[in-house]
Amino acid sequence: TTSAEFRTLSIVSGCAILSWCVLPIAFMVWLSMYLVSAKPSHTFRRCTISAIIRYKTGYHWWILVELLTKTSLALMNVCFSSAELQRQGVVNLLIFYLTALLVFRPHRWLRHFVAELIFTLGKLTLMTTPVASIVVIVIMALLILLDIISP
Repeated sequence: TTSAEFRTLSIVSGCAILSWCVLPIAFMVWLSMYLVSAKPSHTFRRCTISAIIRYKTGYHWWILVELLTKTSLALMNVCFSSAELQRQGVVNLLIFYLTALLVFRPHRWLRHFVAELIFTLGKLTLMTTPVASIVVIVIMALLILLDIISP
């Protein structure tokens, strides 16, 4: 690419990363600090309840962990050029997330915790073992069909 095209593409990708990655994370940081430090009105709490209802009291910050994990997973393609490094990065990030999930157990209801645990293990299995991934996909499909995980 020429330098003019590169500059244009850099500006567009910088704006996209800012609007889709940085601003939502900054908003959630502000929201979690505001909910703890101030006494928001009932209307404000009702508007933000969907962001924190899944988590135990005091674990509202877990949404930031989920946001950062998903953003980091999406940016692995940008950070690493080879497929092996991308896969290694994804597996390491998912192991870190799984460990944090098991240590903190932030979900209010067991159903959400089990669903998150199964899906994280499924992602890890898909990234590491091709044969076992078929089994995980079948199990997840059966659980969804049997309406065990759905709300």
